[in-house]
Amino acid sequence: MTTPILAPHKEPILNVLLTAILRVYMRLYHRMDVEIHPESPKKAPYIAITSHFSMLDPPALMVMDPFTPKSTTVCKASLFDLPVLGGIMRSRGIVPVSRDGRDIGPLRNLLSALKYNRGICLAAEGRRSRTGRLGPINRVVVKLAARAARGGIPVFPVAVIGTFESLPPGSRLPRPRKLCGVVGKPIDLQRWKTGAKGEQDIAELAKVLQESIAALLPPDNRPAADTPALALPAIDNFDA
Repeated sequence: MTTPILAPHKEPILNVLLTAILRVYMRLYHRMDVEIHPESPKKAPYIAITSHFSMLDPPALMVMDPFTPKSTTVCKASLFDLPVLGGIMRSRGIVPVSRDGRDIGPLRNLLSALKYNRGICLAAEGRRSRTGRLGPINRVVVKLAARAARGGIPVFPVAVIGTFESLPPGSRLPRPRKLCGVVGKPIDLQRWKTGAKGEQDIAELAKVLQESIAALLPPDNRPAADTPALALPAIDNFDA
């Protein structure tokens, strides 16, 4: 299933209201702070690559998003079948992806978002971490970063700290833990301006992306010592 990305338009009122409600919740219940690096992009197009430790991350990222129109992202297709949530995600331009990752339509839609001067926000691992530590970077994310480098599009890291401790896998209700959203400065991708040529280039770019996100995280959320930088081809798909 694919959903076309349209040119930027006025933010639907439902999205504005939902974001306002989430902002109040995040501020009162989680005492959420947001730190934005002064060199971070001020307008689209851009690619933000994020940590993803909890189901709290998507609403936290919605609150953090300073751009108009809002960043688009991807989400597993089954959630689009839910009556209210599916409508909200469609109105925000979120792209559905299948679990098997074989449909290339979502990738085309993400690229069209950049074409229409929209920004995209992607979980660096392509899925939620189950350990609370940053893992290998999804190859699709690495290839999109290489394409961005060729086009002069900024790529920057984002982290939401505290979501794993507040709502780890298996928990139904979030605990009142403090959250902190951090937006880093653009990553230096000068070396890949002519693209990522070969497996070695892809692996080295993955390491740069992983280190950029890890630098925003506390030690307990950084990759373990034996964690590779690049995900295996078998997990190239996106999943929530």
